[in-house]
Amino acid sequence: MPTGQSMVELPHARIPGGPKTLVILEGLTLKNKAPTERALRLLRWAHKRYTGDYTVYQVARRPGLPAGHTTRDMADDYARWMGGRFEGPVDVIGFSTGGEVAQYLAADHGELVRRLVLSDTGCRLGEDAKALLRAARDKAAHGRAAEAQAVMPTTWTSGGSAKAW
Repeated sequence: MPTGQSMVELPHARIPGGPKTLVILEGLTLKNKAPTERALRLLRWAHKRYTGDYTVYQVARRPGLPAGHTTRDMADDYARWMGGRFEGPVDVIGFSTGGEVAQYLAADHGELVRRLVLSDTGCRLGEDAKALLRAARDKAAHGRAAEAQAVMPTTWTSGGSAKAW
């Protein structure tokens, strides 16, 4: 099954490949769900550089995160998902906000992580970035997904990056 949800309800895509396992923790998305078939084709293309050596799992946060659910709590969600799926430690890439979560995953659940790679990430959000992400969240919650999506890149462009992060 190339897409699905695990026992702890984490949407993911599985891209078959080599014998090792690579788990990619996504950055911020507006919809935490398994990818559509079209998106899965794009992921296969994007991750083809890994599939010679790895079977790749791209994993999203659980849907409906409760208020106050921290990045450390998200790391615990990923740890439960990984612990129920894999027999030993695996390689992990944390991208963007997924990298912040991946740092907690490695620190608190090191027995699950063989190797950690952080990409386009930091260790915490600055106040400006938090405000931008809250604005995106609020727009998305009111059905204004396009406006929410338009807000998010300002957190990583040259104009927002130095202040936001």
